[in-house]
Amino acid sequence: MIKTKFLALALLLIGTAVSPVSAKEYKAALFGVKSDGTTNNTRSIQKAVDFISENGGGELAFYVGRYLTGTIHLKSNVTIVIKEGAALMASTSPYDYDYVNGTAALIVADTAKNIGITGKGLIDGQGTLVTGHYNTQAAQGNLAAGKNTVPALIYMNGCTGVTVEGILLNNSAEDVAIFNNCTDVTVTGITVDSKLNPATAGVVLEGCTNVKLNESFIDVPAAALQTKGAASKGVSVTNSITPNGKKISPRK
Repeated sequence: MIKTKFLALALLLIGTAVSPVSAKEYKAALFGVKSDGTTNNTRSIQKAVDFISENGGGELAFYVGRYLTGTIHLKSNVTIVIKEGAALMASTSPYDYDYVNGTAALIVADTAKNIGITGKGLIDGQGTLVTGHYNTQAAQGNLAAGKNTVPALIYMNGCTGVTVEGILLNNSAEDVAIFNNCTDVTVTGITVDSKLNPATAGVVLEGCTNVKLNESFIDVPAAALQTKGAASKGVSVTNSITPNGKKISPRK
């Protein structure tokens, strides 16, 4: 009897030790983020990301609504979760974007670890409006050199442990998702519809290691999966296609 109880307790403890721990969820609304589609939420969202990263990590969840924002700097151990019916809407003002290594994007991460962008919601780059406003400001000489290129939707530099899953990525003014010198990147189940710029590529890799593209649909004018600059290693593609039904493979 004693041995039986001891064995049961041991199994319980082992099971507890190996059970995955759910990441803590923080609702964006708790940080004053508005879902009205007109309020610029850049500062509120950034405060939320910083708070979560500084307090052990977790998920920043966006529920049904439209969330207007400029550049969000994703930090270590934070996952942005865009729920079904929610949309992150890119600001159309050139002054709402930050540049990392000369690249602007709606969501950027620089040397962060264990980060993600997931959910069944939408990231809308509002590419037509963004490009128009950039061109207007550039023509008037209002944009400094090096800060006059339109933004991508996602740019990650030197990051490790990146997950992008399930989301819709539409209407980027530039390339959709750019990964530079990143390691252990998994992109699963994304749908990309971004045809405004004839030079737009879908997923762009430069000097990355261990990248997986799974179960995704990418509709862009240029390469669905583009490699450029320094060679990327360990790139695999599974069950991912373009609108013509062709399997996606890396292209330069």
